[in-house]
Amino acid sequence: IRSHLRAGGASHFDGWAALASRVEARPAQSELEALLIEAELIRRFRPPFNRQMRAWTHYCYIRESAAAHAQLEVCNQPCGAGRVYGPYRKRFMAEAIIESAACLFGLARCPAETPDLAAPLLPFMQESLACQRFFDGMCTAPCAQRIGKADYAERVRRRDALLTGADDSSIAALEQDIAASADHPMAQHAIVLRAAFERGALLCKAERLLDAPIPLAGGLIATIHRTGLVIRQGAADRHIDQQRPGMRLSKAAADMLCIATRHMQAAGPGTPQPAGAQVKQT
Repeated sequence: IRSHLRAGGASHFDGWAALASRVEARPAQSELEALLIEAELIRRFRPPFNRQMRAWTHYCYIRESAAAHAQLEVCNQPCGAGRVYGPYRKRFMAEAIIESAACLFGLARCPAETPDLAAPLLPFMQESLACQRFFDGMCTAPCAQRIGKADYAERVRRRDALLTGADDSSIAALEQDIAASADHPMAQHAIVLRAAFERGALLCKAERLLDAPIPLAGGLIATIHRTGLVIRQGAADRHIDQQRPGMRLSKAAADMLCIATRHMQAAGPGTPQPAGAQVKQT
């Protein structure tokens, strides 16, 4: 509070105190309760001077498109029949993850380049074509049948395991190669994919807290729903549906779920765990 009121602060805070008509204080019995309430108020009122979490409506997801070779694309909502990853805070971040994952595993980013040929291609000629990404070493050209279906499917499986935070062996091997090379061409991709793996692991743990009662200090129970936060005294609701595997986190709930997950991990194994949810301590 002092940092916002003192003279000589950041210019974008100038004059903001004159806009306040009254100040409210709400006691909290634990740090986690305070953090969750803060996140809920920012989500609900979107105050102009709070940069973090106020732009959750602009979050985006990555999903597997309907294309033939498991290509990924950015979407605004977690819809579609295939896998969906996220949400991510920035669209450019999601685009960078798609490109880096495609380069690491040699996956397609079609539509491919269309050759400018006057005569129609014979079938065997069409299958032999590959776009420039193949010749640059960034794609295995499944559209030109330069890789077997089983091999390509295994690459897609490893990509999915990385983005969901389940297995980082692929990125760990790349990081070892980069450490032994002064100027590795995949160095920036490794940074992007390491952040993507950590984000996926966090979201996977956070997903288990959705609709699950979270014990707070003083006998309070917090429940994070897709539409917001509920804190009440006493036992948890009996009618709440527990999170089912494969459901996607909503933009509105993602920040609060991540806050609760990080707090429980930092507090250590002795922290009370939410009923109906198992959160592994790392």
